[in-house]
Amino acid sequence: MSGLTAKAPRTLMSIVAALGLLAALTMPALAGEVVDWATVTGYAEGTPENNHPETFGDNCEDAGVQGGDTWVLPALPEGAVYSLVVVKAGSEQSAEEVNTLFANPSAGQTVWADSDGSGDFSEDDKGISHIIVCTDEEEPPPPGSASLFMVPCDPTAGGPSLIQIEAAALEGLRLFLDDEEQLFDGNGVLEVEPGTYDWVITEADGTTVVGSGTVEVAECGITVNPPPDEDTPNEGELGGNPPAAAPQGGSVPDTAMGQSDQVPATVLSLVLIGVLAAMVSVRLARQR
Repeated sequence: MSGLTAKAPRTLMSIVAALGLLAALTMPALAGEVVDWATVTGYAEGTPENNHPETFGDNCEDAGVQGGDTWVLPALPEGAVYSLVVVKAGSEQSAEEVNTLFANPSAGQTVWADSDGSGDFSEDDKGISHIIVCTDEEEPPPPGSASLFMVPCDPTAGGPSLIQIEAAALEGLRLFLDDEEQLFDGNGVLEVEPGTYDWVITEADGTTVVGSGTVEVAECGITVNPPPDEDTPNEGELGGNPPAAAPQGGSVPDTAMGQSDQVPATVLSLVLIGVLAAMVSVRLARQR
């Protein structure tokens, strides 16, 4: 980590510190005022060594602030962040806590000497003797993530098997399937043969990995229906032979009719005999 002087000229820090001190003197924290207070993260003893910036690290220096009750952390040069701020109380003899520590505060937050150790600013705090600020280089944001999946398909409709990259931005990404780089279209879609692939997605440098895994690609072509099982009756068959087909120009034979539709020949014969007997009886009665 480099010192603050490596990130901003000392004259610039002096100007910034003066502006912060002026703000602290002319705009004290008032009741009801919206203030973004930094969080107290610890305290340090009031030893002579703790008066020196180098005690807290090579990247620490005196901010040039003396007096006042509060101080608003000024903005830092681009790429720099606060790693620690040490605020020493103005009257260390009567302070329960001499040095107040604020770890990783943000620019714009307000610090103070929390001499009573309450963790909150109060009018009983002893004011500021001096402030030590430590800075660090801002860590670059982690690379974005990307994933790969198979595009759903209808196997009966045919068509190619496709995979697609899912990421916040496709520009600059590179795709490798089984260690071989692949080209994809503007939507991150690529046609591949069915199978299982180990995939890796990297940034443009080819080494910064933003996603990896395994993808199974299924066949998206038309599938042939398997033959029927031998133990399964044919369509229209109920454990026996299928119905007989009607001959051309004719009707379905009586054997294809249901049992309830058939009339025994003996019954028809009896009916006809009964009708003839009745007709004979009527005729004889008229002749008399």
